[in-house]
Amino acid sequence: MQRQLERWAPGAEFECLSDVYIPGVKCTPLKYDWPDWWCKMELFRPDIGGDLLCTDLDNVFLGPLDDILKVDRYTTQVGESNALAYYPREICEQIWAAWIADPARHMHDWDPRHTQTPWQFGDGGYIKSLVTAEQHWEEMLPGQVINIAYTGTGRKQRNDFWTRRRIATRLDELPDGIRVLLCARPRRPWVMPMFRDLYQEKP
Repeated sequence: MQRQLERWAPGAEFECLSDVYIPGVKCTPLKYDWPDWWCKMELFRPDIGGDLLCTDLDNVFLGPLDDILKVDRYTTQVGESNALAYYPREICEQIWAAWIADPARHMHDWDPRHTQTPWQFGDGGYIKSLVTAEQHWEEMLPGQVINIAYTGTGRKQRNDFWTRRRIATRLDELPDGIRVLLCARPRRPWVMPMFRDLYQEKP
């Protein structure tokens, strides 16, 4: 991911929130022992500071991020998930103040086994309960941010190149203009042949 961003967002500061050391990557150590996806809530710690463009590790960057880096308000993808999200500092402060007041209760209430809405859970569901984006990447920058989770014939945001009937197998089969491809299990990019070159170890 760092190599991808060095290519498509030269000059941008890249930092990885991590509980392990990654050679050659600037890492911010985790301070809390929050399990699974809840560790992402540390993004909003006061000591990190500044506005943040946050990405999950299984996203793929495929083109210049100039337009995305110009966004200056809270922005997520359709569905309010936070696989790729821009957080102004005031939003980070709002989320952190609510979260740190009782992390254990929030983790319980937003566990998939307890939440009342099956499609809204975890860190993404919790954040959505606090703040809502006025617009989404797909609306602000049509065709630049694609979420491959939208597949099949019953969804408004269906991606024709990634339906259940036809799955893209090469980069040149993807539509022109894509800047970020939001991936999700089981289609992790590092196990998909079309992205193999991006994830090979470099000398």
